[in-house]
Amino acid sequence: MVEKLPKLTVIDARIIMQDQYETRFGIYNHMARNDRPLASVAMFPCEDTVQNSVMYEDYEEFALKRYHDVWGLSVEEFLGLPQYKVRMMREIADAVAAKRNSILTDPPK
Repeated sequence: MVEKLPKLTVIDARIIMQDQYETRFGIYNHMARNDRPLASVAMFPCEDTVQNSVMYEDYEEFALKRYHDVWGLSVEEFLGLPQYKVRMMREIADAVAAKRNSILTDPPK
């Protein structure tokens, strides 16, 4: 489609590319009849950059795996550490949780 367009200004090209993006990813079909006039400005769940972010997943993991109980750190302290330390602490916390679960299900005799 882009090859067939006449030479455009930067602004016009941006608008066309944005319309194509929204059409292709199902956000709003600019090629179809307009039954929902506000749909082009409405936010869809796939556009939610908060709940679909890596940071959201990190906070959720911190809460679900109870890293505070294991390490005694706040979420900000934990995520503020260098990534290699966070990765290592996540692996250790998973190993500790697995050991605790095995002790609870199969107590030593």
